[in-house]
Amino acid sequence: MSAHARALIVDDDPIARDLVTDALSSWTVQIHQANDGHHALEVLAESDFDVVVTDHLMPGIDGVRLVELIRSFSTVPVIVLTAFPSVQSCERALLSGASRYLDFRSHLNELPEIAKQLVEKAETFSTAISP
Repeated sequence: MSAHARALIVDDDPIARDLVTDALSSWTVQIHQANDGHHALEVLAESDFDVVVTDHLMPGIDGVRLVELIRSFSTVPVIVLTAFPSVQSCERALLSGASRYLDFRSHLNELPEIAKQLVEKAETFSTAISP
């Protein structure tokens, strides 16, 4: 795995953004934050990231729509977090191309390990298909 993992955290709630940032700071070197889906797309247009972690429920572009938009130009792993999990929203997120769908309250402590695994898997896949 890259020693310099770059993560983008997307959430309209600054406290939630900071909690996710704190959780991921144990292994990522660079963490960037975006306060909504529009801002995330601007940041993604300017920089590459190893993983994106987005809130599900946000005004404007919600997490599922953000995943759909990201999938139109990138295969970066995307984790959708929610404080209000449901089978329907999980299905929507995964069908849109999310790598994982997690309950914010139950899985925040596991987030770094899950993100690492997704980044390693993406790097392995990328290496395998490179000439």
